[in-house]
Amino acid sequence: MSDNLIFSLLDKFDVIFDNEVLSREKIIRHYLNFLAEKFIPENHSVNVSLHTGDPAFRAATIASLLVACLVSIKYKSPAKAKSFNPGELVIYRTEKYRYQGIEADNVILEKDGSTRKKSGTCKTFVPIDSIDDIQRYHGTSTGTERRRTYKSSVKTEFMSFVLGLNDKSLHIPMNFSIIVLSTRKDFEEICSRLSIRYDNKTIHFTEILPATYYTESQKTYQIGLNPEKTEPIIKVTDSMRVGIKIINDRDSDNEVLGLFITDPRIMYYCSSDLESIHDNTFFPLRFVSITIPFQIFACNLLTKINFLEGMHNDSVFFCTADYLKINELNSPVVLSSNYTEALKQHLSNIISKNITVVQVDNYWDGKIINDVRRKIYKIGNKEWARENNFILCALGLYRLFESSFFGFCEFDGATKMINDLTKIVDESARPPQECRAVLDFFNEVSVGFRDSTPKGEVLLKILEEHSSEKTALIVPKKDFVKIFQAMYGKRFKNVSCFYFKNFDATCTYDLIISLKDHNDREKHIQFDVFQCCSTPKFIIILYDFEVEWFLKRKAEIQKTENYLNYIAGITTDIEEKEQDEGQNYVCQSDDVTVNQDEVQDDDFVPDDAILDKIIDLLDVDYSYIKFRNNTDDSNGYVEISRIGLLSNGAKILFSKNYRAVVWDHDSNEVQEIPVSDITVGDELIFVKNDTYAKNMVDFIFEKLRDENLLDDEIRKSSEQAEQWRTALRNYHKSHKTYKYADIAHDLTKHSLKHSQKYKRYNLQTVRQWLIDDSYIIGPQQKEDYLTIAGVTGDPDLSEDPEGCFEACRALRGFRHKIRDFMKEAIASGLGNTDCSNDPIISMIHENIQNLAETAELVKIRDIAENRYVNTGKANRFIYDSEELCYE
Repeated sequence: MSDNLIFSLLDKFDVIFDNEVLSREKIIRHYLNFLAEKFIPENHSVNVSLHTGDPAFRAATIASLLVACLVSIKYKSPAKAKSFNPGELVIYRTEKYRYQGIEADNVILEKDGSTRKKSGTCKTFVPIDSIDDIQRYHGTSTGTERRRTYKSSVKTEFMSFVLGLNDKSLHIPMNFSIIVLSTRKDFEEICSRLSIRYDNKTIHFTEILPATYYTESQKTYQIGLNPEKTEPIIKVTDSMRVGIKIINDRDSDNEVLGLFITDPRIMYYCSSDLESIHDNTFFPLRFVSITIPFQIFACNLLTKINFLEGMHNDSVFFCTADYLKINELNSPVVLSSNYTEALKQHLSNIISKNITVVQVDNYWDGKIINDVRRKIYKIGNKEWARENNFILCALGLYRLFESSFFGFCEFDGATKMINDLTKIVDESARPPQECRAVLDFFNEVSVGFRDSTPKGEVLLKILEEHSSEKTALIVPKKDFVKIFQAMYGKRFKNVSCFYFKNFDATCTYDLIISLKDHNDREKHIQFDVFQCCSTPKFIIILYDFEVEWFLKRKAEIQKTENYLNYIAGITTDIEEKEQDEGQNYVCQSDDVTVNQDEVQDDDFVPDDAILDKIIDLLDVDYSYIKFRNNTDDSNGYVEISRIGLLSNGAKILFSKNYRAVVWDHDSNEVQEIPVSDITVGDELIFVKNDTYAKNMVDFIFEKLRDENLLDDEIRKSSEQAEQWRTALRNYHKSHKTYKYADIAHDLTKHSLKHSQKYKRYNLQTVRQWLIDDSYIIGPQQKEDYLTIAGVTGDPDLSEDPEGCFEACRALRGFRHKIRDFMKEAIASGLGNTDCSNDPIISMIHENIQNLAETAELVKIRDIAENRYVNTGKANRFIYDSEELCYE
C-alpha cells in the first residue's frame, strides 16, 4: 500500500479527542502513516515508536488500531475457520438467529416462531461461502427476538464511507482481533474520550471497534460500547502471559492480527518475552508494535536485549531532536487546540533543550561520602539489616542530606530517623561495625545542616533570579513539597513544587529546577531531566560528588541516543558501547546485580540504583502468612489484596475493600483512595492504635459520635443510612441457602418489573455492599433504595426509602467535611491547636497528634485472590512478623 493510498484513508476521517481534532497535524499524520504501513499483510513485521507521551500521541496510538482494521478489511485478511454448535445464538447482518448446521453448501439459521407471530420457526439459508459474515453472539439475551442488536446505519455507514463502498447498508464483519498490552485504567481513560468524525458525523471509537479487558484470572470487562454484541476486536490486558493465551485461543472465532505494547512498565516486566518477538514461530502475528513514551529505561532495555539490532529506519519512529529535525516534523500547528499547541511546544523543547548543572561545594569531602555509601550498602547486604529499621532510616537520612533545601530543624522526621538509628545501634547485641560510622556521619550532618544547606542557599538565589518565569521545582520526597510551600509559597508565586513521581509531564514551563538527578529504581518515573520535554531550560543543582555520577549517566544516555539515530538512518556510524576500563563508579543501569567480590573492594562505590536495590532485600514476602482460603463464612475475616512495607519498618495487610487515607502534598488534600490505587511513595495516615483496623476518617467520626459532638441531623442520618444494608443483611439471613448471586437475581428481577430505570445487579456489587469491611456508605442511585425496599419488604426502609437515600448523601458530605478539617490540621502542622469555636475542628486540631500517625509506603505487592485473615490483622501496623504466622 503506497503512502498516497494510506493518506487517502486518513483523509476520510478525523481523530477527535475531547472534541479537539488531532489527526491533521503533520507529526500525527506521519505517526499514523508510519504505523499503517506495518499493518499490510506481508511477512511478520516489528516496529518501535518512542513518542513524547502527549495526550495527542496516546490518542493517536489507540486510533491507529482503527487504521489497522481498515487496512485488514481492504486486504481481506483470511479468517479463521468457523464452527458453531447447533442451537447456538449467532448474528447475521445485525440480526440474531440460532445456528442449526450446514446442508447442501448452505448454513441454516433459524428464528424462533414467536418472533414472527407465526407457529413454527423461520429458516434462513446462507451460502457456505458467506459463513464469515456470521458471528457468534456475545450478549446476555437467550432468544432470537426481532429487535435488532444494533442500528446498522451507524457503523456500516462509516465503514462504507471510508472504504468507498456504494452499498451503505452492507454489513462488514471483522473476523480478527488486536491485542493491546496496557493497563485497564490507561486504556479506558483514552478510549472514553476518543471519537471519529467523518462526513460531518461523529461516532464513538468503541461503536466501531468493541474492546474488552482480560485479567490474569480469566475475567473480562467490557470497555465502552459493544452494540453488536460480537466478539471484541480490541483485547486489552496488562499481562504478556494473558496475551499469549489469547493468541493461542482456539475457541475464538477471530484471528489475532497483531500485538500493541503501549505501556513501558509492562514492557519492562515482560522483557524476556521481548527477545522472542522477532521470531514469527513464537509470535505468529502480522505485526508487533511497541509504541510507548520516550523513557530512558525503555531505551536502555531495548538496547540491552539487542531488540533494535538489525531494524531499519522504516521500522522506527523516534522523537529525538535529530529525528524531528531531519523529518521536518516540528511544523506549525494546523488546527489550534490545547493538545496540539502543547504538542508543538514539547517538540520545540526537545529540539532546543539545554541542561545547566550548578555545582555546589559540600562541607564533607567526596571520599568520606563515598565511604558512607559503601558502608550503607554493605550493611544492607547483611542478614542483620532485615531484622530492624536501620537501612530505611539510613537511606532516608542520606537522601535528606543529598537533596534538602532546608535546615534539618525544619523537618521533624530527620531527628526521628537519627534517634531511631541510635536506638537500633545501642540496643542491638552485635551490630555490624560499619553502623557506628554511619551513625556518626549523620550526627555530624544534623549539626552542619541544622539551619540551612548549601543547596538551599543556591536554590534561593536561582529562584530570585528567575522570579518572573513560570517555574517547576522537582523534589525527591513528598514532605519537601509541604516544606517548600511553608517556606516560599507566598514569596515565589510563579513556582510550583512537585514530588518527582507526581510531576505532570504534559504541562509546560519556562524553567524546571531539580535538586538531584532522578533515575528511579522503579523504572517508570514521571520526571527525568533527560526525557522530560516540558521546558527547553533545565537547571539541576548538584553537590560536587554528584556531578561525576550525572556526567557518567549523561554520557551513557548520549550513547543510547546516538544508537537510536543510527538505527533511524540519521547517522552512518556509531561508537562502540563499551564501559571505560578502570572505572571505579558503577553507572546507572537497569541491571544492578553486583559481584560480591566488588563490594569488598575499597574502590567500589554503589550508585543510586544499587543503593535503592537494598530496599528490594527488605522483602514483602507473604508465603509464611497463615491465610484462610476462599471461605464462605466471612464473619470475622476479611479478604486481603495487597501487602505493604512502610518507612517505619512495619508491614501492613490491606483488605480488598479498604480505603486508605492519604496526604497528598502536591494538592494539600487528604484523600480516601481504594487499595488498588495506592503506590510507593504515598504518605498514609493511620490511627495510633494497634487493634484499630478502620481508617482515620472512620476513627474521627466514631470519636465525634461517642463524645456527642455530632448534631442531631447528622446523628439521625448516620442511623438512617444503615437501613438499606440492614434490610439486605436480614434478607440474606432469612434465605439461608441464598448466595450473593441469588440476591442480585432478585434485585434485577424486581427492577425489571417495577423500576422506570431497569438495572442489572451482579454478585460483585451485592458482595461489596454486604461484606463486613465494606466502605460503601450507600448506593449512588435513588432507584436502588426503592428496589431494595421492594425485594426485602423491610418496614423501616419501605416507610421512607428516599429518606435513606438522602441520609447517605448527607453522611458522604460530612465525611468530606472531616477530610477538609484533617487537611487543615495537617497542613498547619500536626499538633497545633486551633482556636475555632467549632467543637469538631477544635477536637481534631487538639487531638491530631495523638490520633494520627503517618508513614510512607516503601514497597507494595499484590496478593493472590481468595486470601483471608482475621479482621484484627488487616489495615494496621504489624512490626512482629511472627504475629502473622498463626490465625
